[in-house]
Amino acid sequence: MNYLPLKIEFYRKRDFSEKLNVTFQFIRENWKPFIKFTVYLLLPICLIQTLIMNSVYGNILNYAQTNGSTSVSNTTFIIYYGVLLLCTIAGGTVLSAMVYALMQTYERRDGRLVDLQWNDFKEPLIRNAKRSLHLFVFLTVVFVAIAFLVGIFMAIIFAFSGWSSSLISLIIVIAMMFLIFFVLLVAILFAIMYPVYIFEPGLGLFSAIGKAWKFGFASFWSLLGFTIVIAIIASVLQTVTTMPWYIVTVVGSLFSIHSDPPLTQSIFYKFTIFIFGIVQSMGSYISSIIMLTGIAFQYFHLREKYEGVTIESNITNFGEL
Repeated sequence: MNYLPLKIEFYRKRDFSEKLNVTFQFIRENWKPFIKFTVYLLLPICLIQTLIMNSVYGNILNYAQTNGSTSVSNTTFIIYYGVLLLCTIAGGTVLSAMVYALMQTYERRDGRLVDLQWNDFKEPLIRNAKRSLHLFVFLTVVFVAIAFLVGIFMAIIFAFSGWSSSLISLIIVIAMMFLIFFVLLVAILFAIMYPVYIFEPGLGLFSAIGKAWKFGFASFWSLLGFTIVIAIIASVLQTVTTMPWYIVTVVGSLFSIHSDPPLTQSIFYKFTIFIFGIVQSMGSYISSIIMLTGIAFQYFHLREKYEGVTIESNITNFGEL
């Protein structure tokens, strides 16, 4: 008979090391359903993403090998990158919805995630996907608006042609430093927005933004440090899964220069780079599970710290004790 380890309590105040430990403890306990449903849900997206990515790379390589005699229309490149962007959006939306749906199911289900079936978490998965998409669209609009304002600012700077080039350069450098700091600040503060919006379905979008801003400012440095550490760990895993594809593409490019016909035209090479491309795409999504899970436990910590979710729940259920 298999005995499950002690169930992980979500809403609990934890220090830095405890949050890091519980993140990997949760992933270690539930890695099978994580991998299983990531493959089921994201493999079709990874197939399309890999085909487009390899096509873009192949066109660039052909252009370089023929010294520009072989060209691809701008429309084709726009279509390629558009499809690649859509795959990234779809993959990120599905992955975040899946990870948090599994965490919600773990909390409410007696058997946690053991022998989990589609019907056990289909409802939260669909709900989370809709909310994830709403949030992504909002953030995209904000990003485009910021880019537009930056463009206007740069145009105004260059309009003053009477200014010296050194003064313009200094203004641009200062403006870019402030912009980078602002983007970093907003990214860190809103890192907590995703779990706030997903784990509190009763909150509207702007209410979730306000709450994330409040949590972010209240614990900025701990959130910054924890996010950086989790991001570094996730990037190491992503690098490991990316290296085979990168090595094959670089080696193929070098050998193609001195071979006729080019190595990149062989069936074996195309099949190999396709398989490694799938590994690379899937690896990037799997590594993101670490980031999503860690940020969720950061949110649980902050909500328990500032709202006392566990205490409130115990008072509500006092009559059942």
